[in-house]
Amino acid sequence: MKVNKIVFGVMAGITVGTILTVILRSRSGAEARRKMFHSSKQYFDLLKDKFNTTLRNKKTDFDDLFEDSLHRVKGKLPLIIKREKADGIAESK
Repeated sequence: MKVNKIVFGVMAGITVGTILTVILRSRSGAEARRKMFHSSKQYFDLLKDKFNTTLRNKKTDFDDLFEDSLHRVKGKLPLIIKREKADGIAESK
């Protein structure tokens, strides 16, 4: 999580710096707008890729955890059923 925040902060800083540089340099308005659009698009694409990668990684982590938990429960299920049956018999006596 900490790495994600650092990467996001660096990308945000680069984007802000790029936009300010484009705005403050002496260029025609059309050229400045085109540069800002291009920089914004690059930043958005980087952010989208980072988000999708993080989402994929978290989904994989969740799937792995779910599968591990499922295997653990399946392994203990016969013991649980046996214990419940034994408790049920002991309670009914």
